[in-house]
Amino acid sequence: MFNRSLSEDAAYIKSFAEQIDGPVLLAGCSFGGAVIAVAGVTDNVTGLVYVSGYALDEGEFWVNRKAVSPIPNWPPRLGQVSGGGW
Repeated sequence: MFNRSLSEDAAYIKSFAEQIDGPVLLAGCSFGGAVIAVAGVTDNVTGLVYVSGYALDEGEFWVNRKAVSPIPNWPPRLGQVSGGGW
């Protein structure tokens, strides 16, 4: 996962999936769940697998989800970096 932004990561995964000749099953955990939900709109994606991921409702924003499920208090070396990534 690249963790640039939801839209950038999803666009990358979507473009990658579109290059595969045949059915694609996307899997994501944590933030990756939101990425595959956005990226999975391509015709050859046949399913999404959420492994402890966030499935956003249509129109729901990742930042709203973080307000409901706050980010855990990780040790400093695993903490948030500038720009909002991990």
